[in-house]
Amino acid sequence: MRTDFSDILPNSKVWIYQADRLLTEEEAKQAEDKLEVFLENWQSHGKGVKAAGKVLHNLFIVLAADEDYNTPGGCSIDSSVHFLKTLEQELGVNLFNRSILALFSNERISLIRLNDIKEAIAKGLITKETLFFNNLAPNVASFKNQWLASFGSAWTARYFA
Repeated sequence: MRTDFSDILPNSKVWIYQADRLLTEEEAKQAEDKLEVFLENWQSHGKGVKAAGKVLHNLFIVLAADEDYNTPGGCSIDSSVHFLKTLEQELGVNLFNRSILALFSNERISLIRLNDIKEAIAKGLITKETLFFNNLAPNVASFKNQWLASFGSAWTARYFA
């Protein structure tokens, strides 16, 4: 049961999947269309999951499920992963590579591997004020309010220790 993000509760579970490259406009549209169909049919224990989803910045696929309506169980979460794995193959991207961060600077998104962060800090390319997309948001409220975070205010602050 697809719904809009504006109609989903702030405590709803959120999953953020980041591609390992920017999608073309055509690929993003294809992903959005397939996501809409998946969400319309997503079920948990035979009952529809009240869920929202979006493709953002041609890089992120965001899913949210209202657990107060119907909590997605293991099988329904597995079905979402299967959907995303199929989408990966169709688009030729990796949505499960957690070793790449998306930085946001000058209205542009750039990608950096976790292995390269220390060097970027040493060169002054990343500071505590550098913005990045914190894909570890656990719920819709965190996603809306803290998804775009500074390096010094999130788990990435450890790189400055």
